[in-house]
Amino acid sequence: MKNNNSKAKFHMTEETSIKHTEKVKAAFTDHDWYLSGYEANIRIRSEVVARFAKGESPKTVADLGCGDGSLSISFLEQGAAVTFLDISAAMLKIVSTKLSLDLRQRATFINSDFFNANLPQESFDLAIFVGVLAYIDNLDEAAAQLRRIVRPGGKLILEYTDASHVMARLNFAYRTLASRFRTPKCHTFRHKRRDINSAFMNAGFIPLQSYRYIYTLPVVLRSISQERRYHWIRAVFGSVDEPHRQWFGSEDLTIYQA
Repeated sequence: MKNNNSKAKFHMTEETSIKHTEKVKAAFTDHDWYLSGYEANIRIRSEVVARFAKGESPKTVADLGCGDGSLSISFLEQGAAVTFLDISAAMLKIVSTKLSLDLRQRATFINSDFFNANLPQESFDLAIFVGVLAYIDNLDEAAAQLRRIVRPGGKLILEYTDASHVMARLNFAYRTLASRFRTPKCHTFRHKRRDINSAFMNAGFIPLQSYRYIYTLPVVLRSISQERRYHWIRAVFGSVDEPHRQWFGSEDLTIYQA
């Protein structure tokens, strides 16, 4: 994969791409840090995805980078066929253990990274791409592949951190400082909102609605419980139906139409 951001720190060669993929896979195979450390974030994302999809009634759903399935199991329960894709077999195992025998009959599990999954063209009414873009360097390639698998008129729910936002820059600066004392589990890429919107609109997606919030602040929010953090986010940023202070949010969830 090649980087389409001229300000990126390095370009991904085939060799570095493979190494990066393996590091991401290892990070989410040992998944406790994510499931326990990001519980409030997963809860917010799950609620926003459910609200964005309300009234859509998709028959086929792809949860790409599905994690523990928190964002998409509800679609199975509503009668949809859901494809759970994750680079971590351990994550897919968690999803499987949550499902009844009846629900598993409409579930497909794919242990792969997104680009190598070779998903069928125009096969999904809804694609969920949450918690994934930070591990992908090429926005144009990601957008094109997502557009290829989503049916015309179908929906895409995308999540990312807006690297141009002042709060994101503060968090990135904190992470850079922290990395001097603690090695990051894997590299993440920083994408700006305008670049993301440009790539996805050029691929044929139309943005419909967004919800923005902050999940963490250096030192401040890191010291409080996941439950209190969830309620803080809701108090400050409201809900999809009644959003507050969206200008203050660096985390972005957007629903697009293909």
